[in-house]
Amino acid sequence: MGAPEAEAKLVIEGGGRVLPKRFFLAIGTLLYSLVLPTIAIAVATKVYPLLTILVHATLFGSMALAYGARSTKGAKVQNGKLEISAAGIAFDGVTIALREELKQGFYVPTDEGLLIRFERRGSLVPLVLRVPDEAAADAALETLGFDAKHTAARMRIASGIVAQPVGVQTAMVIGPMLLLVPLVVMLVALLGKLAGPFAFAAIATFLAYTFALAFAPTTVLVGTDGFVQKWLLSSKFFPFSRVSSVTTYKDWIGGKLQRGVRVGLEGATEVRLPTGQTDVGEVEAASLAARLEQARRAHAEGARSPRTEVLHRGEQDARAWVRSLRRLGEGALDHRTAAMPTDALLRMVEDSSRGAQERVGAAVAATSSGDPEAARRVRIAAEATASPKLRIALESVSAARHDDPEAELALVEALSEASAMDREA
Repeated sequence: MGAPEAEAKLVIEGGGRVLPKRFFLAIGTLLYSLVLPTIAIAVATKVYPLLTILVHATLFGSMALAYGARSTKGAKVQNGKLEISAAGIAFDGVTIALREELKQGFYVPTDEGLLIRFERRGSLVPLVLRVPDEAAADAALETLGFDAKHTAARMRIASGIVAQPVGVQTAMVIGPMLLLVPLVVMLVALLGKLAGPFAFAAIATFLAYTFALAFAPTTVLVGTDGFVQKWLLSSKFFPFSRVSSVTTYKDWIGGKLQRGVRVGLEGATEVRLPTGQTDVGEVEAASLAARLEQARRAHAEGARSPRTEVLHRGEQDARAWVRSLRRLGEGALDHRTAAMPTDALLRMVEDSSRGAQERVGAAVAATSSGDPEAARRVRIAAEATASPKLRIALESVSAARHDDPEAELALVEALSEASAMDREA
């Protein structure tokens, strides 16, 4: 027996490691350390107005921590050799991150060079590397499985209120304030000296509301099929089939220069994804735009592939449809229909330009033999999908055991959901 094959390793000469801005991280940590002592003192002395310090401590502490962790402008860079494999990342021969410690990775285009930011599990501070060119960045992300073709990226950007017109922003803040003042007056009139705690609770609730409006981040999930925009209680999915353009912007809004990404949609108004005012906001906008464009290209590549009708339901009832898909994957559909290789079916699952019905149908067929590799690839395709409904359907197929009689019901539900999605599209 020959020696085991060495693990593939990507070596990047002329790379570097970007150091976080420790001064801002220290300031943010110090401000947060004031929270518990302030609460203890306020409760012990019953001087509850001291609790207003918490607003400033958490506000400025969050800002300092975010800036220290995210800002790369003028940051120090250690130059050296990067070695990247499926196991993790080494810098000058020393492992600096294992693959399981990392959540995701992004391009970070800056005026000072092309960076890659890797988000760590359980840590605010990311790992940021400098690479010489896009080819090296693409290879690094693909080696670790973080490229746009194989995984969905989740990015947290500025509050969605920043994307609103000034008039809407004002109404969202002034409206509750106009209710707050008469409420406090009414409490004082009814309760007299006992109104203090209740009035304070009303004011604290208003402050929490305005704090949430200003600082609750927008989450953008970018998959191979489109992207999801989430802010507070709202969530919207935008398929790439509707996206006509992706550009960054710098607009004066309310006397402040706001940065972000503008996504043009066919037959609809644009979607604005705000990223902030500082140099961090500018870099975040470039990073988000790059990820959206990479995912769009992956989607467009699949759009050129031929379609097949054999995966569609037609006149069959739901259970018959599941059984025919399973037979298709096993190569035994009927004498008029040629067998489809598992790899061809899996490529259809991974093709984000196909309809939900085709992708889920191909997943059912591909996993019909119980091959764990087929289930793994379907699961990866689900992880790379932004549409919540389609992701759940693919996950359901990947988890279904081919020899479990009850699995048929789960597959019927997944295919029915996919059909509904195609009708809604």
